[in-house]
Amino acid sequence: MTAQQLRIIGTAALVVAVLCARAHGAAQAADPGGVVVSIGDFAVHEADLDVWWQTHEPVSFARVRQDRYDGRRKALDAILGDHLVQREATTRGTTVENLLGEELPKRTAPVTDADIRQMYERSLPLPGGITFDQVKPTVAGYLQQQHVADARARFVSELRDAAHATIRLDPPRQPGLNAGGDPSTGDAAAPIQLVEFSDFECPFCRQLEPVLGQLRAKYQGRLRFVWKDFPLPIHNGARGAAEAARCAADQGRFWQYHDQLFANQQALTPSDLKRHAETVGLDANQFATCVGDGAHRADVSASLEEGSRNGVEATPTVFVNGRPIVGAQTIDVYERMIQEELAR
Repeated sequence: MTAQQLRIIGTAALVVAVLCARAHGAAQAADPGGVVVSIGDFAVHEADLDVWWQTHEPVSFARVRQDRYDGRRKALDAILGDHLVQREATTRGTTVENLLGEELPKRTAPVTDADIRQMYERSLPLPGGITFDQVKPTVAGYLQQQHVADARARFVSELRDAAHATIRLDPPRQPGLNAGGDPSTGDAAAPIQLVEFSDFECPFCRQLEPVLGQLRAKYQGRLRFVWKDFPLPIHNGARGAAEAARCAADQGRFWQYHDQLFANQQALTPSDLKRHAETVGLDANQFATCVGDGAHRADVSASLEEGSRNGVEATPTVFVNGRPIVGAQTIDVYERMIQEELAR
């Protein structure tokens, strides 16, 4: 058989493979869920499994979906980063190794004794009573590796911005978070909708407060912030504080009362809540009646149920346009996600 005949056969096989792939794709489009079990006319599709899973076990559904996205995004960033670095090296007529050797030192912060000391103290107590001097070289080496990795990430970010790379991997979102009746600030039509499920007795929620304040100031006019109550059962005063704060909202002073509660997390007894109301200038009789009648008990319960339906299990949990951020994360985490959302 001649080389030309082989090429013809190979081309024909490739065409058949493409047509088969397209046919398979069309079949999947016609039945996107796929039948996983059938009995007579009864059929269960893959999509039905996800609906049941999300409805009955929302926490594990949200976690698995987020983990899948995080893993794929990590792979995407790594592949894209390697490509951009190789492309830049080719453009400059050099090797990747030489390029990084030239660029990374410019962006690598030095490791200081203060950095080493801080990491050492965070790790205490160490086994065997290991001293600072004994562990210092190891910690310094580890931190140096981290600083180099951070420098490479910054370099790749610069290359990505210059290349105008567009990320089309859509992150998982929790759509339709209800904001009706919940305390909020900012334009309802703002491009960034930030919804926080929080607990007035949670120390991590208090730790996050300055970050959220910075975001509201920086993105004023572009960010709407919505408060959701998610008092945890391990916090004895959190439920009462949540109801009291909504009573303060009835008098137009939710945020003042909110700040007062976070400033006094160890004082959330009924008498404390009454004293805080007086501090922020609430009408004492109206507040007492509201709290005593449990006027907002159902609202707090509804907020708790909404959080559970959306996979919330810890506080603070913040959704940025439906994308979850769990825990007292740094402002950099929020900035990165907000910039991604604004660029959509």
